[in-house]
Amino acid sequence: CEAKGIKLLVSADDGYPNQLRYIGDYPHIIYMVGDDSLIRSSMMCAVTGERNSFSSYGESVTAHLIEQLAELVPEVVVVGALESRIDAFALRFAHHFGLRTIGVADVPLAQIESQSYAHLADEVLEHGGLIISERGVTGGVKDSEAVPHHRIIAGMCRGVVVVEGHQVPMMANYADSYGRPLLAVPGRVTDAISRGTNRMIASTMAQMACSGRDIVEYLELD
Repeated sequence: CEAKGIKLLVSADDGYPNQLRYIGDYPHIIYMVGDDSLIRSSMMCAVTGERNSFSSYGESVTAHLIEQLAELVPEVVVVGALESRIDAFALRFAHHFGLRTIGVADVPLAQIESQSYAHLADEVLEHGGLIISERGVTGGVKDSEAVPHHRIIAGMCRGVVVVEGHQVPMMANYADSYGRPLLAVPGRVTDAISRGTNRMIASTMAQMACSGRDIVEYLELD
């Protein structure tokens, strides 16, 4: 691992995020590349959506929220799943507006260069960010036995902001089960891709987020 610049963080280590230790399915080892000091930040905020689907509305709202977050709380760390479209927009907009980021991979770190999001991972590192995974060089477990990496994001972040989704995203369900604050962006009732977020707001599963200020106040980032 060291030859590839990969560092290991074990759950028994002092530097392991305290908030992750309190979830039942916490990762026993985290593999990291980049600025590992970010994983100890208390200002992490996840911005997410669906893996493959997004709308122009979702993209523009993500830019709007990230720009306002950068103005209000420059020390916030934006976290996202590298393979998901809205998450990728959030990471890129964060770089544009001067925020640090953490990208979470769904494959071993040594295999990222063969993934479609390899360029995004490089961008995260170029902007002083961090890439993490539960797996370093090899998978270690069968895909059928792997626990979704979205739980790591939900577990270590101050809260999760869901921009859009046909259904309630997996990360939001994890965050809800861990007692993490959830926010969701409202969308048009005629748009299928907004059904998940509108449902989260209507059921009071999530607080409505229409601005960066909404996120800062609900997550107590100021």
